[in-house]
Amino acid sequence: MGGQSKKGSARADGKAQATGGGWSTVDMMAYMLIMCRCAIAATLSHITDCDEVYNYWEPTHYLLHGSGMQTWEYSPVYALRSWAYIAIHAALLSPFQALGVDKITQFYCLRAVLALASAAAELSLYHAIKKRGFGTDTALAFAFFLGFSPGMFISSAAFLPSSAAMVLCTLAFAAWINGRDNIPLIGFDSMLYQKLVVAPWNIVMYNVLSSETSSELYGTEPWHFYIFNSLLNFNVAFILALLAPVLTLVAGWLQDPVRPRLLYLIQAPLWVWLAIFVPQAHKEERFLFPVYPLICLAGAIGLSKAQYICRRILPTSLHGLIKRFQPLVLAVFVILALSRVGALYRNYHAPLDVYARVPEVVAKAQDPNCTICVGKEWYRYPSSFFLPGTCQLGFLQSEFKGQLPQPFAAENGTFAIPPNMNDMNREEPSRYVELSSCTALVDRASSYITSLEPNYDALGWKRAFCSKFLDAANSNALGRALLLPGNAFGAMATFSDYCLYMPPRK
Repeated sequence: MGGQSKKGSARADGKAQATGGGWSTVDMMAYMLIMCRCAIAATLSHITDCDEVYNYWEPTHYLLHGSGMQTWEYSPVYALRSWAYIAIHAALLSPFQALGVDKITQFYCLRAVLALASAAAELSLYHAIKKRGFGTDTALAFAFFLGFSPGMFISSAAFLPSSAAMVLCTLAFAAWINGRDNIPLIGFDSMLYQKLVVAPWNIVMYNVLSSETSSELYGTEPWHFYIFNSLLNFNVAFILALLAPVLTLVAGWLQDPVRPRLLYLIQAPLWVWLAIFVPQAHKEERFLFPVYPLICLAGAIGLSKAQYICRRILPTSLHGLIKRFQPLVLAVFVILALSRVGALYRNYHAPLDVYARVPEVVAKAQDPNCTICVGKEWYRYPSSFFLPGTCQLGFLQSEFKGQLPQPFAAENGTFAIPPNMNDMNREEPSRYVELSSCTALVDRASSYITSLEPNYDALGWKRAFCSKFLDAANSNALGRALLLPGNAFGAMATFSDYCLYMPPRK
């Protein structure tokens, strides 16, 4: 009778797991992993793309603090960006501003809110797959893939529409799995631009339909860019996600109790997304953000089906080894993922560390017309939230020959047409300031020196603060990709100094 009671209890527990009833150890682990990852991402992840700064952080800073850098996309002539999206985030920060919270703290508060929204969406999808009877193994793998994935670490706290799309798509996906079948964006944007604007349509026109303009002006990548990038961000989970359709098919032949049709429908959006974006010449890591949770889910399904297939086709004597298959795969995933996250922090966090020192250094300079200058490192500027209210950003001419942003108009900046803007990424000389006007400057020491990108140490500029930044040209692929002890497996990572400089006269 004792044995029957235990089996009955196990069946009841399995039913509770399948219907999502109550709390289990797996549930607690899922919450802990996802919430911890989001907290760490909000505080430690770096900004991966200058588009996040200049097209989202800067307009938000303008709405809140009256200053910021404007890109051509925000000119009413082109109107490619939505002010509605910016206004929502500015509203989230306005209570912190009203309480007198300093701007750097405001920056991290918004990141925390974004990460929390991502966590809520991920957990809703986690509970949805449990309710549909996917099993504890799938739910556990999904939680681990979400909790440790470098891709989720990068995307969950990013201030980007692609991250917002990731959150909303994840919530929608969870609602669809659960069987639960308009914001006036055009009116809002038209009000701020002072003309009829459909920003999403303008983006499609510019990137896809127009023969005169092209996103390819901003760089192109080979077809395998997303494959390589996804392997870095999801390692074995991405491989399992790619194999999941085949594994689902084989498991269905072997009488898998979970309906293959449902599993294929769940995996389909990932493949549709890849089919759309892989052929595009202009590729950005953030373009795949919306399907990052789906990569984790497809990977978890693939792992579960691989384990099911092994149980069905291998002899009973090997079932003990099969039980160790999932823990082994998850262990490999976690080790590689932590190594990647560690490398991202070590290699690329320096700009946030250096700019965090700007208020302290500027206070000592006592310059009423404060200008923080940047040359070749313009694209790693973390936003005006790191500058004191008396300071502005100034661009020094460098070897970069594209179009740089310029300050928003002090008044009516959402609809005033700025001068010297173009949609062809042509250089605008009006953007540059003289080195003599700089209160301080930020630059990365480099062995590559030109007249436009000099060695500021040799010019007598004094280092106020420095942090280590990856010297990619003198590091090998393994050293760039992973944080490994010593020179393990031949990894080699070298670093240069990323510095905040004060002028010689100071």
